[in-house]
Amino acid sequence: DGLDCEDDEYRGFEMWQCSDRSFPAAVAIFEKDRYVVIASQDESDLEQLLTHMSRDPEELANDEDSDIGRILDTAGDGWIQIVSANDCPVNRCQGFGLALWGEESDSLDVSFALMFGSERTAEAMESDIEIDDFLTNLLSALALELDIGNVKADGEFVTGDGIAEFVDPDASRSSNQNRDGAGSARPAAAAATPRPAATQAPLATTGAPTSTPIPTPTPVPIREPESIFNLIPESSQQMLLVRWDQTQSGGFLPNTLERQVFNVIDSVKNTYDISPDNISEIAFVENANLTVLHGDFDLGTIRNRLEDQGGEPITYRGYEMWRYNRGQMILFEQYIALGSGLENILQSLYRGSGSLADASENNELKHLLGKLGDGIILRADRNCSQFENCLGYGWSIAEIDESADTGKMEIEFLFRNERSARRAADDYNPIANFLRQQRINIHDTVADGNSVKGEAFWEFSQ
Repeated sequence: DGLDCEDDEYRGFEMWQCSDRSFPAAVAIFEKDRYVVIASQDESDLEQLLTHMSRDPEELANDEDSDIGRILDTAGDGWIQIVSANDCPVNRCQGFGLALWGEESDSLDVSFALMFGSERTAEAMESDIEIDDFLTNLLSALALELDIGNVKADGEFVTGDGIAEFVDPDASRSSNQNRDGAGSARPAAAAATPRPAATQAPLATTGAPTSTPIPTPTPVPIREPESIFNLIPESSQQMLLVRWDQTQSGGFLPNTLERQVFNVIDSVKNTYDISPDNISEIAFVENANLTVLHGDFDLGTIRNRLEDQGGEPITYRGYEMWRYNRGQMILFEQYIALGSGLENILQSLYRGSGSLADASENNELKHLLGKLGDGIILRADRNCSQFENCLGYGWSIAEIDESADTGKMEIEFLFRNERSARRAADDYNPIANFLRQQRINIHDTVADGNSVKGEAFWEFSQ
C-alpha cells in the first residue's frame, strides 16, 4: 500500500505495477501458494512470464536453459520467492532470486542467489558491498530489515542466507496471516539438514504449499580478532606497528613518526573520548587507508560520538560497522578499525582467510614481521624495487637507550634468491644510503640465505 502500486489482472493472475522510486517493479502475486514473483521493472517482461505459465507452468523452471528456473533452483524453496532474470542492479549481475520462509513471529529466514556470467566473476563479486546494499534495499521496501549471514561463490552464482526482521512485526505479520481463509501453518524448519532439491518448479504449485521441511540458515560464525594482524589485509604493501604502551606515551618516538602517530592519538581522543592510556597498539596501512587500534575501549561512548556525527550503524557479515562523514569504523571489544573499504576486512575475518594473520609464510610482510620479533616499533614494506630481486624489507626498534636518545634496530631485506642477497650484502653502500634517507644508520650487513640482515641505530632527535 505504501509503494504506489496499482492492482491489475493478466491471464487470470494477480499483477501489480509499482512506480515508487524505491521499488519500481511489476509484481505477480500467487496468493494461495503465498508466492510473490518480481520478474522485471518492465511490465511486458512479466506479462511474457505469465503467458508462459498459463500455457505450461511446469516447463518454465524445469527447463535447464531457463535462467529463471536456474536462479529459483539455486536460491531455494520458500513461502515467498522473488526472482528476476534480467533486472539486477549489481555490477555484472545477470539475475537474482530470493526465498523467504520461517516460523518466527518477528522475522523470516532468507536465502538468495545472484547469477553472474562466469565462475571467475562470481568469485570476484562474492565480498562486494554492492550485493549487501542491493538486498538490504530490496527487502527494506518490503518492510524487512536484512542481516546477511553466509555468502559464498558457487559456480556462476553468489549464494547466501540471512535473517530478515519485520520493521513493524505485528502489522506486517497480521497482514500476512490467513489471507485466503485457509489458515494453514508454515512448515516446521528442519535444522542441520541440506535444503532438498526441488522436484518441480515452485511456480507450478496449484494447491497448498509443499510440506517439505525448509532448513534454518547456518548461524553466522562470529570470529573475534585474535591479534591486530587479523585486521590487516594480506595484500597490504606496507605496515607500521607502534606498540604505544611501550613508548612511554610517545616519549620515545622517532621525530619522523611523531606527526603520524599523534595525529591519530589526538583525533580519537578529541572525537571519540578514547584516552591514550587505553591504547596499547596502533597499526597503519597506508596503501589501504586503514588504521587499527588495540586496547580497552568504552564502546558505548564511542557509539554516542558516532551518532552525534550522523553516523549510521550497519551489520555486515554479523559484525558492527559504522558509516559516517569521515569514512567507516568497525567496533570490536578490544579492536577498532578506521578507514574506508572496511567490508573486505570483515569478509576476511568472516571467512578466516585473507588477513596477514591467515597468510602463508610466503607472504613477504608476514615473513618479515615474524623475523623482526616483538619490537616496540616495527615496519615492513614491499617497496624496495631499487634493489635487484628485492621482495621487501623491514626494521624493528627493539631497545631504547634513554640516555643516548637512540633506538637499537634490527634490519632485514628479503630477496628472491640467495645470490641476490649475497650481492646486496657485499655492496653495502646502496642499502646504507637507502636507510639513511629514513634517518637510520646501519653499521654492517650480512647475507643469511635469501635475506640480508644488519643492526642499526635510530637517533630519535633527528
